[in-house]
Amino acid sequence: MVDKPNLRECLRRETKSDHQALDARMGRYDLFGDPSQYAAYLRGMRRLHLHCRESVRRVSAELNLPPSTDRILRAIEDDLASIHAPLADRGPDSAPPDAANSSARCEAIDAADWGRAYVIEGSAMGGSFMVRSAKDQLPPGSGTQFLQQLSHDAKNRWPVVAQGLADFRGDIDSAVQAAKETFQYAQECFAVEMPDVMTE
Repeated sequence: MVDKPNLRECLRRETKSDHQALDARMGRYDLFGDPSQYAAYLRGMRRLHLHCRESVRRVSAELNLPPSTDRILRAIEDDLASIHAPLADRGPDSAPPDAANSSARCEAIDAADWGRAYVIEGSAMGGSFMVRSAKDQLPPGSGTQFLQQLSHDAKNRWPVVAQGLADFRGDIDSAVQAAKETFQYAQECFAVEMPDVMTE
């Protein structure tokens, strides 16, 4: 019997260019030197977490992890309040959860949920590095609860999610497609929140 490919490794390989493109976009911003850009970053992340909320909930339940999205959203809202920034600056306040998937509210977990969760849960790894820069560069009194929560999740959630991805035995192609679409949606979130930053 041939072993099924490791979903985590497949996702890492197949979404590498999508991840690099998002990193390149974020690298153009002065996230912690400019409070308005920090606020736009937080709002973009809020859109993304709302969009993937149901998928993250289902994967969390599958792995016996506590739900995380509400805690993340509260942290973002507290950080925005700390710099006197509104929840929404441009466009609608938020996207519907899992807006790209018509079966978003189905209770049964599917491969696409794993793809979306890979992007959302994996973003915690970046947050664990960003929080140090944020504390050093942001003006006094600026909240960093969101990034601190990501740093916590990188240690406490990501290892469990990574093992779940490695154990996955479903439709890898659907999971990869959902992850790629989530990276693209993240690009769209920041394009809405930070339209004045030129991209190639």
